[in-house]
Amino acid sequence: MGKWSELPVNLLMGIEKHLGSNDIEDRLGLCIDKIRLRTVCVLWRFYLPKIPSYQQHQFPWLLQALDSTKDASHGLFNPIVKKVYEIDLPEAQGRLFKGSSYGWLATVEDNSTGPAIYLLNPITKSRIKLPPRNKFPDVVNYRPDKIRKEYAILYADGKRFHFFDSHRVNTYLVHKIVLSSTPSRDDCVVVAIYGQFGSLAYCKCKDKKWNSICQYGESYADVIFHKGKLHALKIDGTLIVIENIGPNAKVTEIASPPPNRVNSDHLYLVESSGGELIMVVRSFRSIPKEGLKWYCLIFKTYGFRVYKHNSRDSSWFLVKNLGDDTLFVGYNSSFSISSSSCHGFSGYLRNCIYFTDNLSDYHLKGIKGGSDIGVCNLNIRRIEQLSNFKCDPNHVWPPPLWVTPSPY
Repeated sequence: MGKWSELPVNLLMGIEKHLGSNDIEDRLGLCIDKIRLRTVCVLWRFYLPKIPSYQQHQFPWLLQALDSTKDASHGLFNPIVKKVYEIDLPEAQGRLFKGSSYGWLATVEDNSTGPAIYLLNPITKSRIKLPPRNKFPDVVNYRPDKIRKEYAILYADGKRFHFFDSHRVNTYLVHKIVLSSTPSRDDCVVVAIYGQFGSLAYCKCKDKKWNSICQYGESYADVIFHKGKLHALKIDGTLIVIENIGPNAKVTEIASPPPNRVNSDHLYLVESSGGELIMVVRSFRSIPKEGLKWYCLIFKTYGFRVYKHNSRDSSWFLVKNLGDDTLFVGYNSSFSISSSSCHGFSGYLRNCIYFTDNLSDYHLKGIKGGSDIGVCNLNIRRIEQLSNFKCDPNHVWPPPLWVTPSPY
C-alpha cells in the first residue's frame, strides 16, 4: 500500500476542489474538511494553497461528547446550519474541557496514572502536556495513596489547609484555562483560574509547575489577553491589567465595580471586534430537581447585562446593544465576532450572546450540570435554546464549549 505523500499532486488538487463545494458552506467558510486534508502529511500541506484567513477564523462550533454508543467520540455542532459533524477524538475521551483558545482545547483528567492537563488540537490531534493539578501554588501536599484525601489545599489566608479528594480538585478547582497565543509559539503563556477562590496562575508549555499571579486568595471571574497584556476581571467587576507576567509583574486597576452588582451573577470579559473591553453579566435562577436533596438544583440562565469599559474615567457603563457584534462565553476564552464577517448571515448573528454551561461549582456528575446552553438575543431580550442542538435538558457531561477549529 502506497504512502499518502505519494498521491499525485493533480489528484490532490482535485480532491481539494470538491471539498466545501456546497454554495452555503462556501459562503460560511466551513472549511473543516479542507483543514483536515492539510493535516494528513507535511507534503500535502506544502502543495495545497494556504486557507484564507477569514476561513481559518470561521464561525465557532460547539464541541460536545457524543453518546458512547456512537462510532465517533465527539461532535462539532454548527448553530448556523444546525448540523453536527462527528469526529473521532479519543484523546479527549473522559476528559473535562476547561478552555479553548486559538483552536486548542485545555483538557483536565485524573486517572490511574495520576492528574494531567493537556492542550489538544481537535483537528490535528496534536497534544502538549502542561504541569498537572498537583503542581499548582495552592497544593501543600499531594499523596495519591491517601484515598479521598489526596490533596492538601491552602485556604485564602495562605496558612491553613484542607484535604480534598482528587476528583473534586480536578473537576471543580480548575475553573478555566486561556492562552496568550497559539501554543506553537515559544512565547505562549498559559493562564489558569483555579482553586477554591478563583486565583490566578500561569505557566509556559515546557514549565514543570504553575506560578502565582497576583495575591493568592483574590477571586477572579475571567481573564483574556487584550493588546498583548493580561486583563483580569474580579468577581465584583473590578478590572485589572497585568504587565510582564512573572515575579516582577506590574498590576494596575483600570475599572472599579459597576453599580447594582449581584453577587450570584457570573462575569465574563470580552474584547469587542472594535477593540473595546466588554463585561458580560450573566444571571441565574435555581430550579429544584424533583426527587433530589435540597442542594441538587438545576441552574438556568435568565438574563444578561452588558457593560463597556470607559478608559477615560476607569468605569463601566451599561449598553443595550452590541451593534454588529456577537459574543461567545463559557469555558472558552471569551471572544466576539463581527456579523459583517459571517458572509450573509449578519441578520441572524448580530447583537446576540451565545453561551455554554461553565458553572462547575454547581455540576454534580450523574445528576445535573452542563446543559445550560443557548443564545440570548439582545434585540428582543429573549433567551432561546440552540435550534437542533440535542442534549439532555438536565445533564450534559462533560459540558460542551465553543471552539474555532484551526490546523495551526
